Amino acid sequence: MDSDAVLAMTGCPKSVVIIGGGVIGVEFATLFSALGVKVSVVEMMDEILPTADQEIAALMHKKLAQEGVEIFTGAKVEKIEPGLKVHFNQNGSKSVSGEAVVVAIGRRPVTDGLMLEKAGVSMNRGFVVVDEYLRTSAPHIYAIGDVTGKVQLAHVASAQGLVAAHNIAGGTKKMRYDIIPSCVYSEPEIASVGLTEEQARKTHSVKVGRFSTAANGRSMIMGESAGLVKIITDEKTGEILGCHIMAPRATDMIGEVASAMRAEGTIEELADTIHAHPTVSEMIMEAAHDVEKLCVHQ
Repeated sequence: MDSDAVLAMTGCPKSVVIIGGGVIGVEFATLFSALGVKVSVVEMMDEILPTADQEIAALMHKKLAQEGVEIFTGAKVEKIEPGLKVHFNQNGSKSVSGEAVVVAIGRRPVTDGLMLEKAGVSMNRGFVVVDEYLRTSAPHIYAIGDVTGKVQLAHVASAQGLVAAHNIAGGTKKMRYDIIPSCVYSEPEIASVGLTEEQARKTHSVKVGRFSTAANGRSMIMGESAGLVKIITDEKTGEILGCHIMAPRATDMIGEVASAMRAEGTIEELADTIHAHPTVSEMIMEAAHDVEKLCVHQ
């Protein structure tokens, strides 16, 4: 099954194998696990959530494993036998079976038959090629959404639509992809914006602030303890380079940091912004304080 077929299910299997440990795979792993289903995840990369900050990905791996989810990383699927037996290579041939197999390894564009090339629209592996104004190689045709092969998220498609409409009306607005929130609707949620710590260290001298979910009063009230807020900054300028959250309501909180980054705010300004207590969002302030080792609630 793909993700659409999973959402159309009318019953719950006793066991499921999920091929792909990215965003969709992890979301379904937490969902099925919460329903008491035996879950196995087979991921080709060395860690689940391979595009996430490594520290956050490792925390989610640990939490899933504690809940009984079986995770195989560095595992390349070779075939699926009748009876839903998934064979893969992980330092040798291995297999795992389930009553259902969910394939969550990405999506491909559905543009065959549209004959876009005849309209002068350049294509790349089925995706529509657009410039920073969302204009195709045919000047009077614009494209937005997953079909552009950019960031395949609904809120990115909406932002592209606004930019395209602005430019169709005669404007010259460019689409930016550097400050885009990314969300994983797992349990707990994961949200991020900007660079991971690994990416930032390649081009910047960085300072990192952290605050644990277990030390946050609102999270304690909610019975949540797994996760943290992590903020990466430029050591010299205080520029916020990235933020990564694993906590209850993480997907609601990430917008605050995205707004600060868009406004070119510094870590000092984020730290000095008074946050309400008790809230989960005050973890952002605490992590900002921790960048300068001034956090009093660690």
